[in-house]
Amino acid sequence: MTLYIYYILFALCLAETCAALIRAKRLHLILLGARSLAGCFGCGLILVQAGRPPLFGPFEACCALTCITGVLALKFGFGLKNPRIFYTIAGAIATLMLALEWTSPMELNPDYYMYQNLWVKLFFMFRLLAVGFLAQASAQYLSGMGKGSDRAALWAGGRNTLLVGTCIYLSGEWSGSLWCLNWLGDSWQWSRGFFRASLLFLLVMAACHLPAPKKGVLNPVFKGISGALPGIFGLYMIFFY
Repeated sequence: MTLYIYYILFALCLAETCAALIRAKRLHLILLGARSLAGCFGCGLILVQAGRPPLFGPFEACCALTCITGVLALKFGFGLKNPRIFYTIAGAIATLMLALEWTSPMELNPDYYMYQNLWVKLFFMFRLLAVGFLAQASAQYLSGMGKGSDRAALWAGGRNTLLVGTCIYLSGEWSGSLWCLNWLGDSWQWSRGFFRASLLFLLVMAACHLPAPKKGVLNPVFKGISGALPGIFGLYMIFFY
């Protein structure tokens, strides 16, 4: 059943992107809502079968992230004058994310003993939630590269979304540190995991501290890409690390 849910999510994201691209506004909103509900259904299935929320693994991450990014896209898009570009990019990011996991096993992640610890659950839950916000910020920043009346709103929204995602991400890191502090995990030491966590934080700070683009000073494309990097790196951490 999990494989069918994945196929449904992929089909809905692809159809949603195409509907936004051809300006089928009503159809797009229906498909966007449907993929958010489908992701929510997948999360509910995990909760029922495993007795815990989505934490780790391709299927669990796909369900959680499609639900989170779908809800965020719906909420943010209603505040834009011309949301077509944003909706198209947001759908494309979700579709690409699912396409990259096409060959991954779509099954529940093994329920390791450490999942029984509250701090471990919070660590993985906050990380998924944070990456959902960062992926949403990527869509906002990339959409702001084009000319239009919504550019200021897209970049302001993207910056706020990055900051919220960073706060959630740091909450997850704090939960993980408490797990280690209680001698239920590895002792603190500098490692590749800490390097990746620090790099994500630095990417967010770099994007948030860039000045507003001015002619001959900062290209809007550069600002858009720099704002999208944290979300791209976050997805890499979830699916390929």
